[in-house]
Amino acid sequence: INPGTSLPDLDNIESRESFCQRHAIPFEKIILFVGRMTRRKGLSAFITHSLPDILKAMPGTGLVVVGDNPNQGLTNHGEQEQVLEAVKSLELQNHVQFLGAVDDQNLIAAYAAADVQVFPLVDVPGDVEGFGMVAIEAAACGTPTVAFAAGGVSDAISADNGILVPAGDYQRLSQSLLATISGQFPGGEDCINHAKRFSWARFNKQLKAALALVDSAQALGSK
Repeated sequence: INPGTSLPDLDNIESRESFCQRHAIPFEKIILFVGRMTRRKGLSAFITHSLPDILKAMPGTGLVVVGDNPNQGLTNHGEQEQVLEAVKSLELQNHVQFLGAVDDQNLIAAYAAADVQVFPLVDVPGDVEGFGMVAIEAAACGTPTVAFAAGGVSDAISADNGILVPAGDYQRLSQSLLATISGQFPGGEDCINHAKRFSWARFNKQLKAALALVDSAQALGSK
């Protein structure tokens, strides 16, 4: 049983124009990254291997990063320094904007403002990504996700809310992001319908059904 998500009131989400003005985001098209800057999230590698090709094909695009370096964790795999170095060495300062950690209201606004979310996971031994909750959260706001098929993210993405790319294929990742930004793949309504499959109401029903099966099995076993 996968985790559940809240379904925001889309009529009351801050407009893209207002969100971009408030955060001084100048990009015509927005690729969103949400998550702590850890090695397994793959942000520095994405900036190095994919972002330049995307910007060459679609110059008005920019990357917005929500999240910061982990201060605590089971592993010491923070990579904020590598992310900043990648931006600097490739001279992408005008194409990448860091918002840091944000509250729930601003996170929802960021999801809704984005054209696509990127989830460029990399394999880090001993640090496996769990269920791709951010893909469901983005879908609930009508935003698709393009991700590497690694860890538990595959359980959160279908053709209705995004594209799974073979892990490490940055050329295909770039192509899929460009296609999604251009509107060739999942629309907002499809994304929202996908997210509804992970609503808390459905989670509750699944959990109660599972517990009922356990109770039945225990009752049979005691006879």
